Amino acid sequence: MDWFMHHPVLLGLVGAGIAVGYGLYLTWWLLRQPAGNEKMREISRAVQEGAAAYLKKQYTAIAVVAIVPFILIGVYNKLGWGTAFGFLIGASLSAAAGFIGMNVAVRSNSRTASVSRLPWPHTITAVSTIRSSPSNPNDAVDGATYESMRGMVYAWIGDRDAAMAELEKMVKLPRGPHWGELRYSPLWDDLRSDSRFDPVMTRAGSHRGDAG
Repeated sequence: MDWFMHHPVLLGLVGAGIAVGYGLYLTWWLLRQPAGNEKMREISRAVQEGAAAYLKKQYTAIAVVAIVPFILIGVYNKLGWGTAFGFLIGASLSAAAGFIGMNVAVRSNSRTASVSRLPWPHTITAVSTIRSSPSNPNDAVDGATYESMRGMVYAWIGDRDAAMAELEKMVKLPRGPHWGELRYSPLWDDLRSDSRFDPVMTRAGSHRGDAG
């Protein structure tokens, strides 16, 4: 126990290294899955372009805002420029995590749809991986994406109660699905006959102000 008390930085770095290694493994495994037919790949490319434009705009604004605390920390004599650059490194790594997470997430949708067309053993393996993956609906960057994927998987395997529970959480998120997506996207076809779907879709429109 004393060793852990005297080596907190090393312990943190080892834990972070394990987490990064596991994330790289999951990314490698995901990108090895089939990306689907041409239509699936076309939709996936459109989603990727939209996500890239969103990230560019968001991170540009964040970078401008981050200049102020960076300078204030640097000129404050009790903190100094060493702390300021530490802040800059942390902010950069946080941005990188969001960028990587978004890019992996938007590539997973077509692969999830594609693997559902494979023989059941392959489908069960992929679905089990997604169902067991932790998600954080409070994550402003990736929370809605993860919840959306989990909801779609639950719908595709026939677990409507779990799918509707995920959908209920998704529509409350700032970047959750909008009314038009729920109304017209074929990804939600399996839930449209459920009596709970229309009220949730209406709440999505009310929350985002886009109900037709």
